[in-house]
Amino acid sequence: MNSSITIMTFIKKVSRRIKKQRLVPHLLLGLMVSLCLCILLLFVSLVVVVPYTFEKCLWIVGVGVIISIVYSLVTTPKKKEVALLVDQTGLDERVSTALMLMEVESPVSILQREDTLRHIEGYNIKKNFPIRVPLKRVAINVLLCVLCGISFMIPTPAKQAEKSIRGFDKQKEEIIKEIEEAEKDLSKEEKVSQLEKKAILELLSKTAQEIPKAENEDDIEKAM
Repeated sequence: MNSSITIMTFIKKVSRRIKKQRLVPHLLLGLMVSLCLCILLLFVSLVVVVPYTFEKCLWIVGVGVIISIVYSLVTTPKKKEVALLVDQTGLDERVSTALMLMEVESPVSILQREDTLRHIEGYNIKKNFPIRVPLKRVAINVLLCVLCGISFMIPTPAKQAEKSIRGFDKQKEEIIKEIEEAEKDLSKEEKVSQLEKKAILELLSKTAQEIPKAENEDDIEKAM
């Protein structure tokens, strides 16, 4: 029974190593797909106004990386698959046979497990399952990053409009902050009556609610 536990523990260790081994290629592939989507979005933003293009690209890349990591962790290789992969490194079907005969307690199966134990005792998991970085995928990702950078730097009317939207949204945020500060200052003011405070606070609150809806400077002036 101890030999069975030892073999199963060995298979689990190899399984964890295979997970790590597959993580890098999956991560690079996920990044590659995400960058391709970013380039598509950036090309569209050259002719069509796409607000907060940079933030959307970061979101796409972030989601792609997370999905790649989760996929690598979730897709655990089955015991039989692990055993076959180990056997391919020179164990001549010992591990897969031991796994198949795990519940069998015949003299032959016991001898087979003991033979398997001798072979896995000095087995170097890291050496037989090295973590390699696919250089081709790295090169493609670098190229895609360069294309993204170039796309960001190309000036177009749509890009200028996107900058204007960003600046306008920032202006609205600053106005809302000023209103919030005014509300705090008014709450501390002792010379103003409670009735006046209530009326002013209601007005400030209404203004703060209208500012985010503003689409241009005229709308902000109306809200103020």
